[in-house]
Amino acid sequence: MADQSVVEQLKQGTPIWNEWKARQPRDPLLDLSGINFAEANVHLEGIDLTFCDLRGCNLSGFQAPAAHFNFADLRGANLSRMNLRSANFEFADLSGAILAGALLERASFGVTNLTGANLSGANLGEANLSNANLHHTTLAGADLWRALFLQSSLKGTDFSACLLSSTVFGEVDLREIRGLDHIRPDAEVYLDIHSLYWSEGNIPEPFLRAAHLPPSFLALLPTLNFEEDDDDREGNEPEPPEENVKSQTS
Repeated sequence: MADQSVVEQLKQGTPIWNEWKARQPRDPLLDLSGINFAEANVHLEGIDLTFCDLRGCNLSGFQAPAAHFNFADLRGANLSRMNLRSANFEFADLSGAILAGALLERASFGVTNLTGANLSGANLGEANLSNANLHHTTLAGADLWRALFLQSSLKGTDFSACLLSSTVFGEVDLREIRGLDHIRPDAEVYLDIHSLYWSEGNIPEPFLRAAHLPPSFLALLPTLNFEEDDDDREGNEPEPPEENVKSQTS
């Protein structure tokens, strides 16, 4: 349950909260777990919610552009339909969180745990998901224009019906991604050679065509021997990001 003294401080408004928050220790996390932000009646643009326990909170529909959630615990939180343009979630734990239909343009999810999160229909244009853990994350129908997936962990991630436009995939293993065989015909992606090797060439042809690989290379791909590079791939393939320490011990 949330600490009521922290909740009352939040109700003072973003400027007062941010000033107060800057003086607080980072450990333990400030407890705002389970609260309904509609009842707090606070404007969230630019709010500092770093190092906060926000598990199970209801933030659905809120306007929170440029908000800071770094190192926050947002497991199971409802952030659906939020305006989170340019929000920062680096090192946050969003496992099981709901971000369906959220506006996440230019948001930063570096080293974020998004395991099992629902981002269906979200706008992730120019979002940075580098080094994020997206195991079994739902991105179905999301807008991924210029989104960045560098060294992201994509085991079981659902990309069904996503808008892939200048979307970057670098140093990722695509073998267990779902929905790449049913991407839109106008899809366009950037795909590096490391991803081809780490995926052992097991990438659906529609996705390879979206990378504008030459037909001669696509014809050659099934003949390549990837087994000789297994040791190199295992030594260099990025490990899934560790969950935040608090979530491991809860």
